[in-house]
Amino acid sequence: MRKLTICTQDSCSYCKQLKLFLTRLGYLYDEIDLTNRPEAFQALKEETGLFSLPQVFVGDDFLGGYDNIIELQQNGKLKQLLDREA
Repeated sequence: MRKLTICTQDSCSYCKQLKLFLTRLGYLYDEIDLTNRPEAFQALKEETGLFSLPQVFVGDDFLGGYDNIIELQQNGKLKQLLDREA
């Protein structure tokens, strides 16, 4: 299974909801907490074009934010992306 990484902030309710959602589904993930790292968050925004959190990656592939991950799961595509060879 490919590595799932979530970029988050402590005050982000969508970050908390997504982590709970993925945990309930049994997905393991690494978390990058950007709460006290504004320069890293700015660099991430410039890289992805998304100005909110959470931001989710599988390997080096950017999947999007909260809504994108929920949609991928509902369509059965999240597991496919995680199972795909790197």
